[in-house]
Amino acid sequence: MPTYEYQCGDCGHEFEAFQSMSAERLRECPRCGRPALVRLIGMGAAAIVRGTSTPCHPPRRPPRAKRRKKGEKREKPWYRSGDRINPDVLKDPDHYIHTGEIKR
Repeated sequence: MPTYEYQCGDCGHEFEAFQSMSAERLRECPRCGRPALVRLIGMGAAAIVRGTSTPCHPPRRPPRAKRRKKGEKREKPWYRSGDRINPDVLKDPDHYIHTGEIKR
């Protein structure tokens, strides 16, 4: 049910009324009692639903993993390879990046 804004044309009283859409608009002002109410155009209100499983948006599914061929081993990602960084490389990383050589 929407909230409608009304203003009296005689006394200038403004108020809001919570009515169903099929209800008749109000005519008499609650302050002065005269039939001079005008329904104002308001911004309106809407329910904002956030999330991934709303009726408009189905739930997201994770992407499928690529299938390996039979006998093919799974590659470990670089961050789980178990290889440690050589501490000598960290002494002068610019030299190592440009030349590929470890400075001793």
